[in-house]
Amino acid sequence: MNEQTVRNLIREELKNIAAILREELRANNANIEEKIEYYTNHLPFATYLGEDIVLTKSYFNVMYLVNSHDSIVAPYLIKNGVYETELTKYLLRTIKPDSVFVDIGANIGYYTCLAAKRINAGKVFAFEANETAYQLLQRNIMINWVDCPTKAEFIAVSDKRGEVVFKNYKYKFVNSQFFTGEEGEDINSYDVKTVPTISLDEYFADGQKIDFLKVDVEGAEYKVLQGATQTLANNPGIQILMEWSANQLKQQGENPADIINFFQQRGFRPSILDWRDGSATEVDYDYVSGKEYICSVRLQKAPSAESAG
Repeated sequence: MNEQTVRNLIREELKNIAAILREELRANNANIEEKIEYYTNHLPFATYLGEDIVLTKSYFNVMYLVNSHDSIVAPYLIKNGVYETELTKYLLRTIKPDSVFVDIGANIGYYTCLAAKRINAGKVFAFEANETAYQLLQRNIMINWVDCPTKAEFIAVSDKRGEVVFKNYKYKFVNSQFFTGEEGEDINSYDVKTVPTISLDEYFADGQKIDFLKVDVEGAEYKVLQGATQTLANNPGIQILMEWSANQLKQQGENPADIINFFQQRGFRPSILDWRDGSATEVDYDYVSGKEYICSVRLQKAPSAESAG
């Protein structure tokens, strides 16, 4: 490739980048000052600490140790300082100092630490079944010097106490899940381990108040909910923040319609979150069931007439 060809390719790429930025500014209704603030406050960095561990920092001033093999969360955190923008911004808008936040499928603690840094009179509970991720979760809680009581558990949340065979991915780090069968040989290597399970109803048998329940367990969400019926009944104002993946539910042997029926029968209404500002827009269940994937669905009961008055 000669020098002129390279120059032409660079020129075209710069045009593409400029077009993307113009479109992003229009879509976001953002101004130049907001962009300057973003890039001033978050200068991407990564420091390799050895033993497959990289230190980075989010745009919201939370430090994270990430696994250098991770090809999903780590690249976004290092480059952009944020992951899953819609849910991140929603939590920043809505978490209060006295909130109780429960993180099911906490992984390295991205949301656990984000919540714990903003809660000082509440509590945070985090559950993770990938042992490598759990070790990073513990360390991330420690390096951020969180003030609120934060409890991390190496256990899989399901519908009952017992054991489950768990698949730990090397590169799809955040997608580790209940084992459902062997996969073909590819780059996404994994190992399989047996881990203990517990239901939320048993864990929170004391009637613990919960404000936010984040559930991201790669298709096992229905099992989590089946083991949390009393917990949900005890917390009528709870906000459930759940990844919706019809394909992952089916891979775990679940019918997506069953999880929708579960919520409908209990009076929960779905909303989708806007990645631009974290605002929530109510939708109907036909919208949810018609989507193959939604990063974050918020489910909450409508305030009763008594509480509204």
